[in-house]
Amino acid sequence: MVTASTRRRPQAGFTLVELVIVIVLIGSMASIAGKLIVQPVEGYLDLSRRAELVDTAEMTLRQVARDIRRALPNSIRTDGSNLLEMLNTVDAGIYRCYPPPGDPDKRIDFSAADDSFDIYGHFGDISVPFSSTSGYLAINSMNSTDVYQAASTVRTPAGTQIDIAQDGSDDQIQLSPAFQFTPFNGSDPAELGQSIQGRRVYLIDGPVLYRCNGDRLERHTGYTLSSAIGVPGDGSSATVANHVDCDHTTFTYQPGNAQRSGLATLQITLTDAGETVTLLHQVHVVNVP
Repeated sequence: MVTASTRRRPQAGFTLVELVIVIVLIGSMASIAGKLIVQPVEGYLDLSRRAELVDTAEMTLRQVARDIRRALPNSIRTDGSNLLEMLNTVDAGIYRCYPPPGDPDKRIDFSAADDSFDIYGHFGDISVPFSSTSGYLAINSMNSTDVYQAASTVRTPAGTQIDIAQDGSDDQIQLSPAFQFTPFNGSDPAELGQSIQGRRVYLIDGPVLYRCNGDRLERHTGYTLSSAIGVPGDGSSATVANHVDCDHTTFTYQPGNAQRSGLATLQITLTDAGETVTLLHQVHVVNVP
C-alpha cells in the first residue's frame, strides 16, 4: 500500500550534464555570431581608415601643388628627399620700360638704384594702397641660386619698404631704400628687346618650406631666406598631415629648359594601424619670369 509519506515526488530542473550541454551550445552559437558581426565591422573600419588616408594624402598634395603654381618662377628647389622650398607670390604686374609721354620717371631704371616706377595698369589681387616691409619684389628670376642669395640682383633685400599706390591709370611702386635691379647684368638694351610677357615684376610675401618631420608633414612660413635649403630657425610652422611615412615621402624637381616646363614630382606615403597609402602627383611649372 502506497501512502503519502512513501509516494515519490517528480523532480524539477536540469541535470548537470544538461546544463553543460546548453552552455557549450550557447557558447558555440555566440562564437559563430561574433565572427559574423566582428568581421564586417573590422572590414568597415579598415575601409574607413584607408579612405581617410587617401583623402588626407590627396588634400595634402593639392595644397602643395597650389603653392607650387603660385611660386616665383625658378624659385622652387628641393634637397632630393623630403624638403621642398619656394617663394610665394601674391601678385604680379608688367613694369614700364618705356615711359608714358612727358613722364620719364615712371619707367624703371636698371642703370642705377631706383626708388619709384610704374607698372602697366593695376595689380589684380592686392588692395591698393599697399605697404609692407616683410615682402620682396623680384624681376627676371632665372635661377634659385640668385633669388635666394643675400646679395641678390633680381630681388629686393629683406626689410625694404614697399609701397604701392594708384598713379592715374597705373599703379606706382615706391622702394625705400632705393634698389638697383640688374637682371640683365645692368644692360638696359637687352631688357628692351624682350616681349612684354618677359617684363613681369612679382610681389612676394616670403618663402614656403615643406618638411617631413617624424610622422608629420609641416609647412614653414615667415622665416629668413637662406642661400642653402634647410630647416628654418625662425618663422612659424603648421602641420599639414599626420601619419606620414617620411622614409617613403619624397619631393623632386626638374627645372626644365627653354623647350619644356619644369616638373615637380610629389610622393607621399601615409600609414595608420597597418594601412598604408602612397599617392604620386606631378606638377608642371612654367618658369618664364
